[in-house]
Amino acid sequence: MLVLHVILLRRPLYWLTPVRRLAARTTIKMLGALLGSVGLLVNVIMAPLPGVSSLVLGGVGFAFTAAYVEGGLTIIRRRVQWEAEGRPLQVVEWGLPVAMVTSLLLSTAAVVGVVAGSLHLLVSADIPTVSELAKRLLEL
Repeated sequence: MLVLHVILLRRPLYWLTPVRRLAARTTIKMLGALLGSVGLLVNVIMAPLPGVSSLVLGGVGFAFTAAYVEGGLTIIRRRVQWEAEGRPLQVVEWGLPVAMVTSLLLSTAAVVGVVAGSLHLLVSADIPTVSELAKRLLEL
């Protein structure tokens, strides 16, 4: 995947202006993060099925790699087209990465909030060892 990324996706970015290149790179990275997180979710879901999980995960890996490369090439193709037509930076070019990064930060904050809330509930449960451990984790 690294070779595909460097050869197929990074080289055509030099044809773009610096601002458009930055927006395209960020969008491609966010696409990779999205596919990686969905792949991790599929991995967690398939873990209890020992015989089936290896087959499914092998297929999912190839499918997500193909989706990443094709999605990246589509992003680059569109940006090169807009560059050739002389269009200024479109709202979708900077809006999509900003929305993705914002949703990533909000989801991270939500996960931290859920974990902190769960630890707070464990502290108030008065289970001797568990409550002490949860209290120490909340102090961090």
